[in-house]
Amino acid sequence: MPRIQWLGLTSSDIGNVASGNDLHQSQGLLTLTARDRRKAAKMLGWAVMAEHGCEPEWRRQLQVMLMLDVKAELQLLEAAQGGIVRWVAERLGL
Repeated sequence: MPRIQWLGLTSSDIGNVASGNDLHQSQGLLTLTARDRRKAAKMLGWAVMAEHGCEPEWRRQLQVMLMLDVKAELQLLEAAQGGIVRWVAERLGL
């Protein structure tokens, strides 16, 4: 059975990195476009992300993204301690 994982920033990642006042950090946060909002709404309709689907955390992350009206670029992680390399290693359990 194929296994899929969320490999992207979560709302807690954004909160951890964006809590500082570094200009570089704020440059990685972008307002959602109409296209982003349509895609997120469509994804919320997928069975895996349905209200009682097998990935409730993914659903929650999309809902938070829509409520905050913000998305983050991975380059935002460069401002965090250890940068993107540390973040990816932690996510992959390395």
